[in-house]
Amino acid sequence: MKSIFPGSNLLLTLCLAFSPSQGSAQDYDSLIQESLTQRNAGQFADAEITLRQALDLPADKSEVRYLLAMTIAFQQRFTEANSVIDLALAEKPDDISLLLGKARIRSFQGLYSESETLIAQALEQDNTNIEAINLSARISMYQQMPSVALDRFNQVLARDSTDLEALIGRYDALYALGQRDAADETLLQAERAAPAHIDVQTRRDRSLLPAINRNQLLFGVSQSRFSTPGLSRWRDQFVEYRRQQSLDSEWYVQLSQNQRFDDRDNSLSAGFIGNRQGSVPWHIWAGFSPDKNFSASSHLGASMTIRLNQGSDRLGPTLVTPSLRIADYTTGTVRRLAFDFEHYLRGTNIWFSPGLGWVQDENSDRTFTWSLAAHWQASERFRTGAGFADGAETENKITTQTRSRFVYVRWQFTDELNATLSLSSDQRRNSYTRDTISLTIGTRF
Repeated sequence: MKSIFPGSNLLLTLCLAFSPSQGSAQDYDSLIQESLTQRNAGQFADAEITLRQALDLPADKSEVRYLLAMTIAFQQRFTEANSVIDLALAEKPDDISLLLGKARIRSFQGLYSESETLIAQALEQDNTNIEAINLSARISMYQQMPSVALDRFNQVLARDSTDLEALIGRYDALYALGQRDAADETLLQAERAAPAHIDVQTRRDRSLLPAINRNQLLFGVSQSRFSTPGLSRWRDQFVEYRRQQSLDSEWYVQLSQNQRFDDRDNSLSAGFIGNRQGSVPWHIWAGFSPDKNFSASSHLGASMTIRLNQGSDRLGPTLVTPSLRIADYTTGTVRRLAFDFEHYLRGTNIWFSPGLGWVQDENSDRTFTWSLAAHWQASERFRTGAGFADGAETENKITTQTRSRFVYVRWQFTDELNATLSLSSDQRRNSYTRDTISLTIGTRF
């Protein structure tokens, strides 16, 4: 379930619709204006400090809590942002702006069904609310439905051709559809409206990013056991560093150490993901093992993602990722051609990932493979999934027909720290069954 971050700092038409206490009105208004200027420039930490100074001034704290929650969310501290907006909603549960603020934070977290429910509540009160339509369109972008998003952003622009959130959204949708000339023309309109705004600047120079956590560190370890007695020393571990380079790109490097019985191999791999917000994202990677006792001496691969169906209000989108992988072992070369699909159920936090492919093993024999998995983002903290695969897998330099089953749970401890626990079982034909437990810890900074 994919949800991060271009466009997520787009709460641009903030109206000063709440009334502070008269005694501090001038100071309060000054602080609010200062915070908006800082926020629009991408200075989220400074804007947060300014808003906290304003927090004690008004008797009605709804507005400042609303702005503070958004500013905290833009810094990816979603738990804290939810707490702040909930305080405001406790006082004004039917306030449209507060409902939409909550919806926006939930959308940042990938909880689209909950976010759309809140948007529907807001539209019941005002079916022409521009912020609600903009947010609905942005969620369509998160859900890989740029055509649907484009129609909704255009609805807003038909009413207000200078609405900055809709202009940036229209640019993002056109960019995702591969219509670069029309996207650039829309960006010029946005630039004329707010040339110094962070959302304009990050689209004009996609290497710029607001103050978000660009870095990710992953640690993983897995332990296997076998149905055959005596085959017990099988352990894998890795550390990986990832860096979001721009709105469109990310690179990573991974060092792994793997133990197979009495042998131990070290491997180094790296990859680059490009055009992430474009019509066809792509991914290349390569690696090698100097030990090559059982690992590939070298491997490389490439993939790209294509939208087969952009979905609608009733039908979710379907993506396909064709990939080609080549690995050289001392026993020969193994080639894999795969087509991995993702289908998202509209209005839910559930998606499926079937796949099919072909393997040409070290003996030049070809084998058909297939897989099917289901995933559920049950809450902001908890994700789970399970799957099955049947095809040729290479272990210890030998490719054998293998049936695999897996189940996983992922827990988000904090906005920066998560853990994934998985259990799998691989049944190699005419050989052994291997059961594996794996734990991966991820942190952002």
